[in-house]
Amino acid sequence: MTLGQMSDAQDFIAFVTLGVGMFIGSWASGRVVDAFRAGSGHGWNRIWLVPAAAAAVVLLLFALFFRSAEADRQSPVVSVS
Repeated sequence: MTLGQMSDAQDFIAFVTLGVGMFIGSWASGRVVDAFRAGSGHGWNRIWLVPAAAAAVVLLLFALFFRSAEADRQSPVVSVS
């Protein structure tokens, strides 16, 4: 087995065991890092703003749409006769 085949096998095992989210995250992070290339280095401050903004959006969505089971039990039931 060559080194390239071992890498492909490891990638496949990681994909199967860790799921699609890790695959998409790895792909997206590579694109973000490449987008903020600055000369011979990277603009790490701007790179880290991307996942921070994504986390803020997820927090906002969670706060807007989360409903606990307790809140559902306490809400009054209105019947129409």
